[in-house]
Amino acid sequence: MDDRDSQLLAGMKAVLAELTAGGQPDRMLGALDRAYQELVGHKLITFFRVDDRTGDVERIYSTDLPTHPVGPSSRKNMMGSEWGQAILVRREAFLADTMEDLRRIFPQHGALAALGCGSCLSYPAVYDGRCVGAVNLCHEEKHYTENRSRLGRWLAPLMLPAVLGP
Repeated sequence: MDDRDSQLLAGMKAVLAELTAGGQPDRMLGALDRAYQELVGHKLITFFRVDDRTGDVERIYSTDLPTHPVGPSSRKNMMGSEWGQAILVRREAFLADTMEDLRRIFPQHGALAALGCGSCLSYPAVYDGRCVGAVNLCHEEKHYTENRSRLGRWLAPLMLPAVLGP
């Protein structure tokens, strides 16, 4: 087991330890936020509840609430986008590596740029063959190398209680 695998395991343990605490799902998603920060890095992280049948996504957690709020006002349809095809349809990781990629894919690209973000790495949270959640990690352009991002996919399923729970 190398250092990155040890970081992944430590992050998973920290998230799982939070599942029994009150204050859910924010408490568990906060631990998942910290695990992603340690393992992959981000300037902004958002978690979404997903309806893969309609393509609608709703933000349930954000590290920048003023520009990326949570709740019904954040609901949008992403099915027709490159992001939606990768996350919702193919249920695979998605990488937008440059600011130009973000402009093409995300309507809120200006808010991302203002945060110093020029790339976005996303992972689906899949349960019973369906994408029911997703996580977006945003950072400066070209931040998400293969080495940085290869382990992040193993953290995404840990958000399932937040998107499937009450």
